[in-house]
Amino acid sequence: MTLYEELSPKQKRSIRRDIELIISLKGLSFPKTIDEFKEIGFFPPSFKVKEREIYLSKDGQIALRRICDFIHQTKKYNDLLNYNDIFKVIIAEIERWINNKLIPDDAEFIEPLDLLLLKKIDNYTFFCRVEGILFENIDSIIIGKYEIKKYDPMLIFGINDANDLTNVIKKEYGEALVIIGTERGSKSVAQEKFYHNADLSLCVLGLYSCVLYDSAIRKLNIRLINNCAHAYGAASSFGWGNSERSLIFTRHFRSEQDMKIDQELMNYMSAECFFEMLSSLIGKEQNNDLENAILKSLFWIGEAQKDRSHASAWIKLWSSMECFFTLGDTEITELNAKGISSILLYGGYSHQEFGNYDQLKKKIKKYYKLRSKVVHRAEYTHIDAVLLDEFSFIAAWIIIAMASLLDRGYTTLSQVQKEAVRLDGLGKKSNNQIQPTRFTRG
Repeated sequence: MTLYEELSPKQKRSIRRDIELIISLKGLSFPKTIDEFKEIGFFPPSFKVKEREIYLSKDGQIALRRICDFIHQTKKYNDLLNYNDIFKVIIAEIERWINNKLIPDDAEFIEPLDLLLLKKIDNYTFFCRVEGILFENIDSIIIGKYEIKKYDPMLIFGINDANDLTNVIKKEYGEALVIIGTERGSKSVAQEKFYHNADLSLCVLGLYSCVLYDSAIRKLNIRLINNCAHAYGAASSFGWGNSERSLIFTRHFRSEQDMKIDQELMNYMSAECFFEMLSSLIGKEQNNDLENAILKSLFWIGEAQKDRSHASAWIKLWSSMECFFTLGDTEITELNAKGISSILLYGGYSHQEFGNYDQLKKKIKKYYKLRSKVVHRAEYTHIDAVLLDEFSFIAAWIIIAMASLLDRGYTTLSQVQKEAVRLDGLGKKSNNQIQPTRFTRG
């Protein structure tokens, strides 16, 4: 469907009137003084007409925004172009019509505009360095549509380098691990998608680190090296004791340890922990209710692992959990306690650490009260390392349990909540493992 066909008759009429207004004395402005610029704003949209700068009046700016809004809201360019992409193309097209001394109708304006917008869309492949992972006897990991591997200059062989950046890239990347992915859209939109999905891909690994390693929530720092990402070289702090006056020197590094990944670990994550299931959600275009909740939960557990503040990480872990169990506005603590406890104990996995159902529910309620201290009373010293390690382990296994429910055919959070209520009732009577109801895939 063309852009013109997608617009409603009312929108087409509005665009025709707005174009007529913009290319008129009412829509244009020719300010010469500071006061005249104040009237239209100091940075109004403008056009070049015979080397002269012409600006839009306030009415013209309103009309321009209305046209941009209509185009931005269409399905055709949703998730492919951002507002700025559309704004720039519309400005350029209006400038062309003004210079040609013509006023187009809606079809004459929209049809060539559609072609110009399409030219901004392409498939873009991006690379970004990754920190906090160490490969041992494996070459790469595939997570959804993305691949993590060691950087090789041959990966960019044949790419045109107008700015002579190849040597810069070679020096910065060396043999570092990189994540590689391809996204579609304008350059800025595709890059934003890449960063989002690359970050979610690393969240998958962060999730498994919390399952497999003690203190991973605090000691691992799996992340993209983009926007500097707080990356630094050598750093230190120093001081001394007032009594002995002897120097105390502490060297800081970018992360305390890396997550070592070998083939045995990959086999375990695939066989026992639904690695392929979780990976398949990254970059997936259409997701059901439960899949969306898992993606949000992955994001928050990843953000928690990046955070060096225990209290802040605690809040983010709870955000990860509330993606699944906080469906209403009442009995929030009880809903989370029932949901987390029942799914953790009876969701298809056996945990010796949390064998007593009633005790686990009490623990979750206590943990939620600790969250409230941070959120409502601004406390921040009451979350110690032991608490953070234990809750991160619980949160990680809940996400894996949700992947197992997804594999059984669950698609909605209401199904998960219904199952949690059922298992809660059975959990009060029995400590035996209870299998979740199997839903038909659909």
